[in-house]
Amino acid sequence: MTWHPIDLAAIIDAVVNGLDGDDAPTILRRSDGLGLFYPGEVNGIHGASGSGKTWFALHGCAQEVRSGRYVVYIDHEGNPRGIVRRLLALGVTADEGAARFLYVQPETAFPEGGEALVTFVRDFQPSLVVIDSTGEGLALHGANPNADEEVARWFQQVPRRLASLGPAIGLVDHGAKASGSELWPIGSQRKRAAITGAQFYVETLTEFSREKAGALRAICAKDRGGHFTVGQTVAVLHVTPEDDGRLRLALTAPNPEDRRPTPEARAEAAQ
Repeated sequence: MTWHPIDLAAIIDAVVNGLDGDDAPTILRRSDGLGLFYPGEVNGIHGASGSGKTWFALHGCAQEVRSGRYVVYIDHEGNPRGIVRRLLALGVTADEGAARFLYVQPETAFPEGGEALVTFVRDFQPSLVVIDSTGEGLALHGANPNADEEVARWFQQVPRRLASLGPAIGLVDHGAKASGSELWPIGSQRKRAAITGAQFYVETLTEFSREKAGALRAICAKDRGGHFTVGQTVAVLHVTPEDDGRLRLALTAPNPEDRRPTPEARAEAAQ
């Protein structure tokens, strides 16, 4: 029945009467309350290796878990110990993590074993599902990241299938090397079309470590909801080490000094 026309009467009625909500991004929230990710849509963050994109994703996870909501983390690259260490360093308690943070490390393609996850998402309604990373997820399915048809098929089978159940999907991906095209991740152009929410490029402003404070910024690459402008610095993630070994993360609106030209603008100016 997927090609049968959808009955739009209820949707039209909700829009006309203002009952469908604002469709604003509400996940991965800045300190002023504005989010970066849209619920029920496929969103993404990408950047160079070591740029801090996983910290962005885990900051969103920590926000949701501490608020009493479930989160799913599909990890194709890391290991559970490393992710748990980071999550606890962000102030999530052991009880909160054990109760509401579901960690998945799949070894088979989604069509072969993904129904268990679909059932969990339907039953527990997590607010956020992170997939880290897109490239490794494609590889697990035998998909060529540069082949449009194979990339499109993976997006339909995995992130869009999960997004249809309600949570915000947050894809973590690798960025292109410095070439004036950093605003989009590496691979097929289908990745752009498949983002139904918003996509952000993560860039380091100040390097940070366990002993040194630093900051990262998120630059809008795409926003189908129209809340952000392409090339706009939309948020800055401030990372501050604490004496007890934890990290204090604060996601804020950018200050004027944070609004440096985008990578593409810098490349164009250098020509």
